[in-house]
Amino acid sequence: MIRTKPFREHCALPVLPGKQPFGGHLLSHDFVEAALLARAGWDVWFLPQIEGSYEENPPTLLDELKRDRRWAQGNTQHLGLLLADGLRSAHKFLFFNGAMAFLAAPLWGVFLVLSVVWAFNWNVVGHGLALLHFFRSFPLPPWWMFGLTLVFLFAPKFLAIVIAARSRSAWDYGGIDKIFIGVIVESALSILISPIKMLYHSLFVIQSLLGKSVKWGPQIRDDRGMVWSDAIHYFGWCTGIGVGTWMILYRLVASSRLFEIISLLRPHLMAMQFLIWLAPILGGMALSVPVAVLTSRNTWGQWLRRKSIFLTPEENNPPDELSLQPFSDERLENDPFVQAVVDPQLNAVHVALQRPRSLYPQYLARIVEKALTEGPGSLTETERNVVLCDRQSMMELHWAVWGLTKNRHLWHGAELRQTGARGQQVQSVLSSR
Repeated sequence: MIRTKPFREHCALPVLPGKQPFGGHLLSHDFVEAALLARAGWDVWFLPQIEGSYEENPPTLLDELKRDRRWAQGNTQHLGLLLADGLRSAHKFLFFNGAMAFLAAPLWGVFLVLSVVWAFNWNVVGHGLALLHFFRSFPLPPWWMFGLTLVFLFAPKFLAIVIAARSRSAWDYGGIDKIFIGVIVESALSILISPIKMLYHSLFVIQSLLGKSVKWGPQIRDDRGMVWSDAIHYFGWCTGIGVGTWMILYRLVASSRLFEIISLLRPHLMAMQFLIWLAPILGGMALSVPVAVLTSRNTWGQWLRRKSIFLTPEENNPPDELSLQPFSDERLENDPFVQAVVDPQLNAVHVALQRPRSLYPQYLARIVEKALTEGPGSLTETERNVVLCDRQSMMELHWAVWGLTKNRHLWHGAELRQTGARGQQVQSVLSSR
């Protein structure tokens, strides 16, 4: 974000009236800022070709859903801006579309329930179930509906393959065959994950309607995985819904009066023919626990990268921003806090991004002294965060660590014994002080 004068003058975010989750400070700001700029007469463009800026996705399905919880509330807040004066209709449509990204989840769930009720033609008077009525009364054959759904889901992906082939950029993504395999794998994963997101997004909408708010918490971007116990804790209820619904529907189909009409077909065969329509949805719910665990393992991503599947141009030809030594994977294998303190370039960048806010100088001085005498491993997570947020403490700690003679090994001595230009430069500065 380049904070230009128009942005400063026109993009002060409004505080919505009322209490959270629908009122208060906006949690999703980018589209609102674009709408405010447009209202002031400025053009706003999406520029996907801008390079040099990167952000990783959350490493696990659970972390992605935590982010979606904040987005769900933030996008729902945008509905309160639909009646704002001066906003362009295109931006109001984006507000509505963003809210529907989450409101569509409970609507989808209600649609599935009603479609099952309609398919069975449930009659409380006592006429039983008539599955055959669904196929006779529907205006279009079910296979046509299924085919149209496939077209809407897969046509954009295959059009992307065609565009990559015609623009001769396919090799940047591993080749046409690898792109095709990636589309198949991604589609299979999306089919499994979509029902899980439907359940959680519906829960988020219900929580918002009940007045349960959420704050903008820290986001996880490291390569941590998910253990089975956590997956069972957070996704076990999804599995229960999927398995339980499958069993109930199987019993209903097997006991319906349809089999009195078509006695030549076995009940279990007809049951499976009906349940196959719901298999992608109920299957994704039933497999939510292993899906959450397996998709969190970076070993799968590394294996796919070796096979050139899901490859990106930045992996084939890393730009300068990703090739710089301080930001390479080899250096980040160590403690990131140590890197931010020790590495001159990383420290300079980090310090430049901080504001001078030494509100507790004595407390910070004790933390710095503790880090120097006992090493970075002695600091708690809170103490590390306090130091990282203070510009002066990070500068003092950086110079003090490079001047250590007694406890250098506590700060990863290999980092301090580097013979490159940066290490020699720091050592020369220290010797002159």
